Amino acid sequence: MVSLQSLAPSLKRRFMRLFGPSVEVIWLRAAELDSVAGDLVWIEDVLFDMAVRARTAVPFGGRLVIEWANIDLDAVMAEGQALAPGRYVMLEMTCLRHDPSELTTSVNALPSVPSFPDEWLHCDFSQAKAMIRSLGGQICEYNEPGRALTLRAFFPSASQTSGANQDFEVNKEMQQFRILLVEDESYVRDVACEILESEGYQVLAARTGQEAIEMFEQARPVQLLLTDVVMPGMTGHDLAKQLMSLDPELKTIYMSGYMDGLGTQLHRHDLQLPFIQKPFTLESLTAMVRHVLSPASVS
Repeated sequence: MVSLQSLAPSLKRRFMRLFGPSVEVIWLRAAELDSVAGDLVWIEDVLFDMAVRARTAVPFGGRLVIEWANIDLDAVMAEGQALAPGRYVMLEMTCLRHDPSELTTSVNALPSVPSFPDEWLHCDFSQAKAMIRSLGGQICEYNEPGRALTLRAFFPSASQTSGANQDFEVNKEMQQFRILLVEDESYVRDVACEILESEGYQVLAARTGQEAIEMFEQARPVQLLLTDVVMPGMTGHDLAKQLMSLDPELKTIYMSGYMDGLGTQLHRHDLQLPFIQKPFTLESLTAMVRHVLSPASVS
């Protein structure tokens, strides 16, 4: 099963880079979304192909509104979307186009028309449709020439299978865990924070070891330290030792983007230490955190 809600942080950043400054991206956060059955790579490919299709629809800029929702389709509604009746997670992308004739005539103020690669302009959108159909879903397109384009993807909800409430129960359970995230690179820190919060964890984010110590003392109990190994002023290993002197029950996961140096030395000298290589994926980070926080895990 794939949690689209957990996938949202990485998708959001990819979409922002794809659409650029001439398109305002509005991401409407949904309430608790069902998980969907399917392969993570296929689902990501479908969503990115939709985004490419949407980007080519707003060459002069505009606004993109992205919204998620759980929906139940009866027989009549499902027939209109060429779907089977049932419960789905729907992603809707609405592109509101700028009309070039309404833009300012100042040469310097005119937005530049993006130069799309040929493969974008002739994007084989049928491949994305075929992939989602193989999952039991559908992509529908509604085009208002000169004004708007709406794309809707319907992913079958996993809630219709046995154990459908498992993800919801896990998230509820995770709310009791507080994680201290220590990372001096703002981009990595923001991504990790969004991923963990979307999974239901309480996250405290610090930039330095000293800042982390102050947060730890004020916000105890903290169940997990997720820290970069190489940081200015204090290494992650030294930080963990100081915090564990205050709370021996604290669990630690080390992160590093270095293939040599302190990160690898730490990993080699104590293979029992939980360690994750940067850049990490959503799946690798959440799996590592769940493993370390599980009752069976040994500190």
